[in-house]
Amino acid sequence: MPDRQCLLLTFRFPPYPGVGARRWDRLAKYLAREGVQVHVLTVDWSRTYPGITTDFEPGIHMHTVPCIGPYRLVQRIDPGTAWGRTIDRVRGVARRWDWTGFADEARWWGLTMLRTADALIREHGIPVIVATGPPHMVNYWAAILKQRHPALRLIQDFRDPWTDQQAVAQGHHGALALAKRREATAIREADGIVTVGADWGRMFAERSSHVPVTVIPNGFDPEELAGIMPEGARPFHLMHAGNLFAGREAPLRAFLGATRVVAGEIPEMRLVFRGGFPGTVLGEFRDLTNAGILDVSDPIDQRRAFELMADAFACLHFNSPGSPGALSTKIYEYGALRRPVLSVNYGGEIEGLIREHNLGRSVRGDDPNEIAHAIRELHLLWTAEPDFVQPVSNMEDFSYPGLAARYTEVLFPRRPTSDRDDRSSRAAGSNS
Repeated sequence: MPDRQCLLLTFRFPPYPGVGARRWDRLAKYLAREGVQVHVLTVDWSRTYPGITTDFEPGIHMHTVPCIGPYRLVQRIDPGTAWGRTIDRVRGVARRWDWTGFADEARWWGLTMLRTADALIREHGIPVIVATGPPHMVNYWAAILKQRHPALRLIQDFRDPWTDQQAVAQGHHGALALAKRREATAIREADGIVTVGADWGRMFAERSSHVPVTVIPNGFDPEELAGIMPEGARPFHLMHAGNLFAGREAPLRAFLGATRVVAGEIPEMRLVFRGGFPGTVLGEFRDLTNAGILDVSDPIDQRRAFELMADAFACLHFNSPGSPGALSTKIYEYGALRRPVLSVNYGGEIEGLIREHNLGRSVRGDDPNEIAHAIRELHLLWTAEPDFVQPVSNMEDFSYPGLAARYTEVLFPRRPTSDRDDRSSRAAGSNS
């Protein structure tokens, strides 16, 4: 079989350490094992994160392009100086009125990325592009690339909604209108759309009647979790790893408020948070910190985060009220580690996921009594069975080797969509 090749356009990829890089770090790994030559075009993050080493699978070919924009000149100004503090204040005010996306790094990345992508496509004869967002300007630039190479197959991978994000939908009306035009371009030029949940799949399907939409969820890498499964009794620690911004402050406050109510009944309880934690919320619940209940610290490396998850009795999950369709990576990792989940959310697909796969408990973020009751139930379970492991169901559905195999069928379908194939053929002929 000839080599199957794809060009992955992603703004974030290791050594970038955040969650935005994790889905495609793992998918690329297992696509390469499926025999796909994956050309990754991304930003060079090695200067930003010099202490993080990377070791990629054979078959993954790394290409980096710098992101150059006028705003970077501002970033170089020392914020500790009087001039730097003045510029920072001006930027804060300007950001409220900036509807063009001046501060959007991925907007400027396209100016340097497109030329390199053109060269890679021609040099290697790459037939398929997959672009993943956010940042969603990557999906827009991929559409421009498709216009330049109409015979290519373009898959738009949406890890989050675009114009339905709360920050976009409730932002400047000019920014929303511009984002909708760019989203329409990204969808119009696509040969296929992939997203991570059924709710978002239906949403994109309504906007792309000519484009097939496939749901390939986030998941877990079994090789990363190998050997991380301590046996025996565990302390009554409830653990969360990751950032708690972008609307998650509301369910976090509700959970900590319920913790105050039950803290006197559960002296063994400790809440362990590793990652970005909103300072305002931390200040509001300083009493829990002083009592030794709330343990907040900076982000840690992924291996150590998995170890803390496994050492905890249960793991915590929070969904924003403005994004009920969100299905974060960590929910699958909790399940793979067989730790009970306590999810504080506002309904949506997450409830069905937890119920169908028996992951734990889902409670409403606007019902403090329900949250307090769930904490008490977990404590009763711990008291009776401190070595309890969650009897999850069918977690193999979310293993990245299987997800990558499904993605291979999207990238290289046995029978391309006939209407879209005809459109590409006609466009290619008009440009010959």
